[in-house]
Amino acid sequence: FLAAAWVTLLTEALVMGLAGRAVLSALGLRPRLGRIARAVVAATAMGALVGALRGAGAPIGLLMAAAAVSYPLLALIAGAVSLSELRSLMARQAP
Repeated sequence: FLAAAWVTLLTEALVMGLAGRAVLSALGLRPRLGRIARAVVAATAMGALVGALRGAGAPIGLLMAAAAVSYPLLALIAGAVSLSELRSLMARQAP
């Protein structure tokens, strides 16, 4: 079962990578590695925060709220996203 789990994980990573590549090329976009690295830093900091709260015995609702609030702030601080991009995303209406 462990081998099946690892193969599934690797397969899904490959599918995600190929699908992302297809979408980005269809849109004519190129990913910026610096921006991806800054998003990874923000996600790691969020994970550390949520892990610390979990270790302190925080309930699941607080963990979810901490993740939802901290990641956008950390992404903004790390420079993975700009304030104008956040405003643009929040202003968009669902189709």
